[in-house]
Amino acid sequence: MGKRFSFFKLSLVAVMAATTLYGCTKSKDEGQNASPSASPSGTAAASVSASGSPAPAKKELYTIKVLQDQKMNVKTSDETEVGKYIKDKFGIVFEFIPFSGDYVAQTSTMLAGNDYPELLRLQRNVTFQNYLNAGALLPLDPYLKSVSEFNTAYKDLIPYWRMLSPDNKLYKWEYRVPTELGDTWDILVRTDALEKQGWPKIVSEDDYVNFLKKALADQPQTNGKKTLGLVAPFGESWGSALAALMYDKGGDYVWAATNTALFNTKTEQYESYIKNTYVKQSYQFFNRLYREGLLDKDSFTDKMDNVTEKVKSGQALAAWYVGWLAGEVNAAFEKSGNINQEYVHLSIRLNSQVKNNEKRLIKVETTRDFDTMVITKKAKYPERIMELVNWAASGEGQTILQSGMEGKHYTISGGKRVPTDELKKIWADPDNKSGIGSAFAFLGQNRSRDKNGQYYDLRNDPDVKDSMVLTQRMRDAFQKMGYKNSSGPWELGSTNVVYPLGLTNSTAIDPQSDLGPLQEKMVELLTRSSSKLILAKDDADFENVYKSVVAEYDKLQSDKVVDEFNRLYKESKAKLDAAKK
Repeated sequence: MGKRFSFFKLSLVAVMAATTLYGCTKSKDEGQNASPSASPSGTAAASVSASGSPAPAKKELYTIKVLQDQKMNVKTSDETEVGKYIKDKFGIVFEFIPFSGDYVAQTSTMLAGNDYPELLRLQRNVTFQNYLNAGALLPLDPYLKSVSEFNTAYKDLIPYWRMLSPDNKLYKWEYRVPTELGDTWDILVRTDALEKQGWPKIVSEDDYVNFLKKALADQPQTNGKKTLGLVAPFGESWGSALAALMYDKGGDYVWAATNTALFNTKTEQYESYIKNTYVKQSYQFFNRLYREGLLDKDSFTDKMDNVTEKVKSGQALAAWYVGWLAGEVNAAFEKSGNINQEYVHLSIRLNSQVKNNEKRLIKVETTRDFDTMVITKKAKYPERIMELVNWAASGEGQTILQSGMEGKHYTISGGKRVPTDELKKIWADPDNKSGIGSAFAFLGQNRSRDKNGQYYDLRNDPDVKDSMVLTQRMRDAFQKMGYKNSSGPWELGSTNVVYPLGLTNSTAIDPQSDLGPLQEKMVELLTRSSSKLILAKDDADFENVYKSVVAEYDKLQSDKVVDEFNRLYKESKAKLDAAKK
């Protein structure tokens, strides 16, 4: 699945993530009190290698290439102040290699050509296992004795990370975990259309169909261009499964198994993906949008760049699954003065889920294989990489990477960090060169709280987020729709509950096993079938297409894959229980 499919939240915090950082001072805050001049081992000396021999105190400059599929405003990390801090402290500079396109295909090509970098992000366990099977990855176990912060921060996650390795060694870490924030990427909606219709609280399929039909009739053109209903990045390599996502807006199922099976949280069993009634209803919803002329016809070929442009121009009334774009596009509207067209992120549910009053599962990721980081056997100084990763796992490291420096980006009041005007300016400018946020997330990004009970990224606090990150237009929109804040559509309580994903998104079939090729064929079939289902000309045609797709899955004997996931889950659960003892 795609870049953010799990990607993947109770807040719109990530929408205005920055890319670099300025300034550095010591922090007096509890949990962030390590001296910036001290190494993770507590000495001024450099790291200790896996063999136990000390590295020289003054290290040679170590430049590491990093493949980046997110927007970067710099070519090398030392163009930013957080990068300068890392360079001065660890002697490491990252060279950011920009990439757009199919990331999984790119990393697979790199593996096939034996042309991969020292440090690499991999998407999904299948890709990780391919690298592991090829003998390309370096085990991290020899370095664990000298990375106490890493061991402490990830003590509950390391057993999960080991489980995919036949030798039970540790070959990876994942970022954006641990987390307390649920995954709720639903739908962006233009506020002027909401205002014109009296700020309705839209939730169900019917609500959205009626809203979009009226909005298109009221506003057939936007800024001189034809207004579009719902846009979606179905053209991405991970986009084909987005049209089935309505299944996870209810209370029974969560995504798992590379879109070949779903996990039933009630029975704790994997079930067929394509045969699931909510998956079918989800495709029926998008087919309905298409037939009503509400789905942008270019959605089947549009990639993220295309969708972003259509949202930035205000041409789209709504956008599917790209809630993180709100910060970037709304900041542009603020600059242009066209604030009425700003977007808000809202929830959506199937008619049946609303009718049954299902308690939607707000998924909290125990693991995040989409953001897997590995050190390959090409690494020149793996011990120095681990020293830096160890610092990033500390309270000091996480605070610097996500909230900046005391005195410049935050002050301390009553033992709590309070953002300064400088930090607020950074949050308000998606094109800033500050470093606070996602630029160095690959070193490890903790999305939970520090020892003082604050999120490392202060924008994850609902009060801070809404008062300082959201525009006035966005805040007003949520209030006028009857929500207390931007988390209102997913507020925990009678209709929403937290569900930790646990093993469901870390259980995977080895692509080199006998069933690996079958699973690949199932994913390919889903990719081919999605557009056929959405483009069905009427209800009868949809049923015929759906039956033919199910028949193709049956012909592949897809139940073998589902059965294997259930076997692996049971086996993994036993291994995890043993590892925790």
